Amino acid sequence: MEKLLLLCLFSQIEPLYSPEAKEGDDLYIIQYFTAHPLDLNTASGEDMLLIPFLSREIVEKIIERRKDHPFNDVNGLLLIDGISPLMFERIKPMFTVTGIKTPPPRGYRYLLKGIIKFPYEEDYLGTPEKLYAKGKFRYKNNSIGFIAEKDYYEPDYLDYYSFSFSNKYIVLGDYDLSSGLGLLFGRPGYFYKGSGVNILGKGFLPHLSTFENNALFGIGIKNRVLGPFLSYRKLDCTFADSVFKPYDTGYHRKTSEIDKKDRIVEITGGTVFSYKWFSGIISYAHYDSSFLQMNGVNFSLSFAKELSNNKFVGEIAKANGLAIALYYKLSNGLSFLYYRIPDNYYSYRMSPLESGEGMYVYLERRILELKTYSYLNFEKVDSVYSYDIDGGITIDYKPLRWLLMEGVGKFRNDRGSLRGDIILRKEKKFVRYRLEMNKYQHELGYLTYACVGVSGDLGFELRYIWFKSDSYNSRIYEYENDIPGEFTILPLYGEGDRFYVLIHYKPLGLYVKYSISRKEEQTTKIGVAFSK
Repeated sequence: MEKLLLLCLFSQIEPLYSPEAKEGDDLYIIQYFTAHPLDLNTASGEDMLLIPFLSREIVEKIIERRKDHPFNDVNGLLLIDGISPLMFERIKPMFTVTGIKTPPPRGYRYLLKGIIKFPYEEDYLGTPEKLYAKGKFRYKNNSIGFIAEKDYYEPDYLDYYSFSFSNKYIVLGDYDLSSGLGLLFGRPGYFYKGSGVNILGKGFLPHLSTFENNALFGIGIKNRVLGPFLSYRKLDCTFADSVFKPYDTGYHRKTSEIDKKDRIVEITGGTVFSYKWFSGIISYAHYDSSFLQMNGVNFSLSFAKELSNNKFVGEIAKANGLAIALYYKLSNGLSFLYYRIPDNYYSYRMSPLESGEGMYVYLERRILELKTYSYLNFEKVDSVYSYDIDGGITIDYKPLRWLLMEGVGKFRNDRGSLRGDIILRKEKKFVRYRLEMNKYQHELGYLTYACVGVSGDLGFELRYIWFKSDSYNSRIYEYENDIPGEFTILPLYGEGDRFYVLIHYKPLGLYVKYSISRKEEQTTKIGVAFSK
């Protein structure tokens, strides 16, 4: 049974936003824990907090319950307050129960990858390869993690790196801090309109992400009653007309981009505090630039309370201006989020909300094998209202155990699309065929692809795509599986075709992808990754 999703959005700005990780960090975490599930009875709180859907309160309830009542199977998660049936379906593949009481885990995991594109582009200073290394080592309750990355065409082979040490008491090095609904300190990640609102309040976590500007660097004390922290770091930015503008892409490939690197120094200190169902942050921020008006004391006060499976979360924060956000989720699956963030409010690490005022309403239900959603977006300019309508429907039909047929229709103002999929799966083998059409005003775009593959320790996937559109306006987006840590959604337009093959050998943790696109010119991309 699928879920029926009905969503309405009444807003004076664009829908809720969260910056996309160019490496797909949250996607990689989901893929990793799906392939290597956490044991519910022995997993550390820090590892469970890495799962995007879990709040600190839920993780604490899991740990508290297993002390006296160890989990017999994963279905025991449904007994945890705050885990809805839909959330359970999302997190179930990432947990297991071995039935064996083991000591705290010790060991390591790592991801190494390299990607190169052809033909080379000559407008940049560096070489065309992309290199990435990520590792985490654990001994009992102590863990050490690192990331190093060089993006395409960057001249510095250590353009970005992070390092952290953490245990149950402290975090050192690069770390993230999130509280309440993310008005003052939030952790960037993905926001899926059809998934509702994920509560952020995860507290201190090591920063093992390629969001280059969001992390703090220093020390944080993991004490729920009173947890002081201190940070010193340099930020990428530009100054235009004496206005500070963050530079968040992380790319430093040419002189104009390198000039934006490490432009200002930020010193931030404060404390996290908690009492019963109230929590908050008091911090002081100092920036070494006369252009900035952000120096001073900031604070955030939030609450989270559950009554009869109804959840209330709210946050009020001051950072120059005063912002407020309120979240209410009923036991029947209906939830509301209201926020008001004035233009003079500025918090460098606010996420996922942006300036404006709006309300987001979400409802989930199990009704047949059908899924639908709708949005209504309002915007007010010079006392005149304009609006966008966005909606869609998905129908799944499974006449045979090995056959799934899916139809999708979407619309938004003067844009609409139709898509049909036929998926055949038997044991470890699968075949998928797709036909899609996109319409923008009087323009049309078409896409079709065929995909075959085999899963297992040694597996592969081959896909051939043909596309044609009148212009970029009638483009069609195509999602592709990729090597770990990569997230590929391509806008296809014009006329051309594309082919890729993805091969993995799990015993060695080896992944290889080769892709070739042919349109006006031919482009080739080769990626190799090791993950253990």
